[in-house]
Amino acid sequence: VIKIGKNSFQNSSVKTVNIGKTVKEISDNAFSDCQNLNSVCADSIKVIGHSAFANCPSLSDVTVGPKLNAIGDYAFVGCSSLKEIKTPANLYRLGDYCFAESGLVSFQFTRSINVGSYAFNKCNDLTNIDCQGVTLNLAEGAFCECRNLSQLRGFVSPSELPNKVFNNCVNLEINDILTSDSLKVIGDYAF
Repeated sequence: VIKIGKNSFQNSSVKTVNIGKTVKEISDNAFSDCQNLNSVCADSIKVIGHSAFANCPSLSDVTVGPKLNAIGDYAFVGCSSLKEIKTPANLYRLGDYCFAESGLVSFQFTRSINVGSYAFNKCNDLTNIDCQGVTLNLAEGAFCECRNLSQLRGFVSPSELPNKVFNNCVNLEINDILTSDSLKVIGDYAF
């Protein structure tokens, strides 16, 4: 098996998934709406498709390997028990709404990356983002309504902050962002 197809286990009663070393892709909706899914080990995966684990409220443990390079749109949306995911250095894309309304508490970026629209929208438990001094290519609303987000460690301001990028992040300390020499444009409703 090299690929888990679309909707393969959608809405099933699966609780634990240990993906074999030959599997490279988890397709769209493969495990979406699995109410009892709590653990996924996917060491060899390169791509996690759109909505692959969407609306899996019990999912609390996700392990990915160093080959992962893209997480699709809505991949982990609504995974309210997911508090942490360690992402590899090869990861270059986080899709739109990929972690929206999840239970993430912190997130660490290890390289310059494209962060999709509303990727972390309404992550109410998210308090800390560690950027490690890398530039993030942020899309509109990337961290919109992360009400408890208070810290952006090592954030390097891009030349432009898109619309709604930190909208309603009421606890975010923005002085370091606004005083950056590289920042030229602040989008509508950015904060």
